[in-house]
Amino acid sequence: MKSVLSVMTLLLACVVMVSGITLSYFTNLSVESEIHFTTGTVNVDIEDMSIADGTWADWKPGIENAKKVKCTLLNDGTMDAYLRICINRGWTPDSSKTSPATPEVTFVQTGSPVWTEKNNYWYYPGIVAPGQRVTFNFNVSLDSISGYLDEAYNLSLSVEAVQAINDTIPIWD
Repeated sequence: MKSVLSVMTLLLACVVMVSGITLSYFTNLSVESEIHFTTGTVNVDIEDMSIADGTWADWKPGIENAKKVKCTLLNDGTMDAYLRICINRGWTPDSSKTSPATPEVTFVQTGSPVWTEKNNYWYYPGIVAPGQRVTFNFNVSLDSISGYLDEAYNLSLSVEAVQAINDTIPIWD
């Protein structure tokens, strides 16, 4: 009787073990996942750059004579973007200058919102949506024109943009 009981227990254990392995072999599932890609463009244009009184012809030294410059930028792309501006500037090189010192030209941002300056770049404080216009206003003044009367001062603006992804901090360089 003991041997019959042992054989039955062994047989039952084999049946359970085989059926358990078979059951888990046939119940393995894979989870289907989808990845969505969205394509778009990041395109920012300098729509307008103007001087409040319309001319540089009568630029005189002193903060009270500062020229008020307004720059309007447009996100013409299809994606949200972060913006930064670089102001390139300087006197036209000329070896005939009599003054040993180059006049100091000062830039002071005006208006709102406040852009952040770092390493000659000005960073817009938020995300610019497609179709949105933002402005960058600043005053330009010089301390003296000694030896530089009727000389050309060059001012150019370049704008850079990177796609804004999930409110992450952009990597510029």
